Amino acid sequence: SWEGSQDGHTLTMKLVEGAKWSDGDPFDADDVMFYWDDNVVDPNVSPLNGATPETFGEGTTLKAIDKHTIEWTFKDAFPRQHLYAMAYGTFCPGPSHILKTKHPKYAGTTYDEYKNGFPPEYLNMPVMGAWVPVEYRSDDVIVLRRNPYYWKVDEDGNQLPYLN
Repeated sequence: SWEGSQDGHTLTMKLVEGAKWSDGDPFDADDVMFYWDDNVVDPNVSPLNGATPETFGEGTTLKAIDKHTIEWTFKDAFPRQHLYAMAYGTFCPGPSHILKTKHPKYAGTTYDEYKNGFPPEYLNMPVMGAWVPVEYRSDDVIVLRRNPYYWKVDEDGNQLPYLN
């Protein structure tokens, strides 16, 4: 959920408590902060999928309040264009527990090794979505399986997705 301040300079983002990556590792503020600090803000990595500090507004900062709360602070009030960027895949945190293993700051690798460490056919990348890729054949087919840790449930409390 989101909550904006009256003056439009602060946005508080609440993450879904209990949400997990498809490998069972918790999705939390560490993932968001790693994405921001070590990818978007790092000029050796950025632009990442079109995400640069400027995409979210010059002077924008993020701060983890706790494991499930991120506070965004904007230089300009009500930065609508920057918020739209979050909705279109530009703001896309990945599993920090996996990505850090190849990031130069944590793993002693080069930035080229980091940028090329996870090609499209790399199938061990945990995801947050309902489906997990398990087989990939270029220009042919992708086989998906149900994410056993998907965070959504139906109105009866049954975990989604399900097929019937």
